[in-house]
Amino acid sequence: MKKVLWVSLMVPYDSVSHASGKTQNWYLKQMAKEKNINLRLATFCKPDEIGKIDLDLYGINYNMYVRPRGGIVNELKRGLAWISKLEICNKYAGLTTIDYRIGMRRMLRELENENYEPDIIIMQWTEILFFLPIFKKKWVNAKFVAIEEDVSYLGMQRKRDFYKNVFQKAFFACKARRVKKLEIRYLNQCNLVVFNNEKDYKLSCGDGYVGKSMVWSVFYQNLSDRKLCNNGSNEVVFYGAMAREENWKSCVWFIKNVLPGIEDKEIKFVIVGSGPKAKLLSYAGDRVVIKGFVEDVGKELAQSMCLVAPLVMGAGIKVKILEAMSLGLPVLTNDIGIEGIPMIDQVDYYHCEKPQDYIDTINRICKKREDASYIGCNAKQKIISKFNYDNDAKKFIEQILGL
Repeated sequence: MKKVLWVSLMVPYDSVSHASGKTQNWYLKQMAKEKNINLRLATFCKPDEIGKIDLDLYGINYNMYVRPRGGIVNELKRGLAWISKLEICNKYAGLTTIDYRIGMRRMLRELENENYEPDIIIMQWTEILFFLPIFKKKWVNAKFVAIEEDVSYLGMQRKRDFYKNVFQKAFFACKARRVKKLEIRYLNQCNLVVFNNEKDYKLSCGDGYVGKSMVWSVFYQNLSDRKLCNNGSNEVVFYGAMAREENWKSCVWFIKNVLPGIEDKEIKFVIVGSGPKAKLLSYAGDRVVIKGFVEDVGKELAQSMCLVAPLVMGAGIKVKILEAMSLGLPVLTNDIGIEGIPMIDQVDYYHCEKPQDYIDTINRICKKREDASYIGCNAKQKIISKFNYDNDAKKFIEQILGL
């Protein structure tokens, strides 16, 4: 019987809305079914998530730290956590903020009081990976596994490239270098590293990673059994967690740079996803429809003409792209959006970088000069064949048992 401690940045539950949480929820609960593994979780949550947690239903023991929210004292703590992001010279490179460090110390004390000794520690998200020296000192005989949700230093590099302010560019350039140094160092100290796509694996290898690894499929809502009902649709859709900077800023970019150039003024830009920021909401109007959270994302996608993902920053594989492609919905996206997804421009999707690329492609689709359904069908077949998280869960558990 292997005692496995899974340490994660965010609590998993079946109704979790963000893509990384869905992947964690899937693989964690598949592992909980394995009779040769005694699984335990150490994780973090927000107060409004407490009622959604369903780990007990799956027989998963867990320790949890609730991140402070509400009230003057807690808001001051949140402010300190934000400030700690600027501490790029500390041993966490400003990535693992002070609230997570406080919470981790508390959970480690709880485990110590129980004399808990895991055989294997799984660390999900880079912020958790940066606790590796502490884990190694505490559990000297344990094996260590890292799950790279994305390559964190790549995300910092893209923020450096996105911002125009010289001070912001300099800050993210320094932070990217610092995070990269620690991220590669700690990955090389692990017994196994799991990547979400081949592209992240190759990038890490090129930057100095030399250890044992596997690549799995992220979890996504497979919409291949749904039918498109978008004949005559005038909706261009964007889908994602709209509280995230890379999503709402990408929508603003599209509204400012692409929407005015689309010839058919009946075309609407429909934005789907929870937590839209006030800056984004200020653009709502006749041609910009901001729906926020919806119960059935598949329905929204199915009635759209196409999905656009003009991402201006971010790193890692984009679940929104996988889900749209699994439905057969034509996708327009850029290098950031398609990374890690082995698709061919003009065969499986439309590659667009500049505003005019999006404008020209949407205009052609509107005028029926593009067989967009052919593009969508090609992508659908490839997604079904290449991204199989059922099989990957079995392979992952085999790897864990073999450590």
